[in-house]
Amino acid sequence: MEADVDNSAVRLRTVAVLLAASVLLPAAAAHAQCVMCGTVGQGGNDPLVKGMFRSIVFMVSMPFGVIGAVAGWFHHQYRQRRKAPSGEERT
Repeated sequence: MEADVDNSAVRLRTVAVLLAASVLLPAAAAHAQCVMCGTVGQGGNDPLVKGMFRSIVFMVSMPFGVIGAVAGWFHHQYRQRRKAPSGEERT
């Protein structure tokens, strides 16, 4: 019985280390690929750089907005159906 516990602890530790390595190691390579992010960070008060920064923020925020809107719609539908009497469904 103790051997099973030891083996599962070793497996869990191995999986945790491999998962951490797979997440952390590619981060440096991914950062090096984003030339525009580096340009925006060094720009200062140039209007072109400010526009580029705003466009990057807009593109990054869009998936969160879309997913949030869909999740909000599902939550609203769920709440409406819970309020409806048991024999009727709201549309």
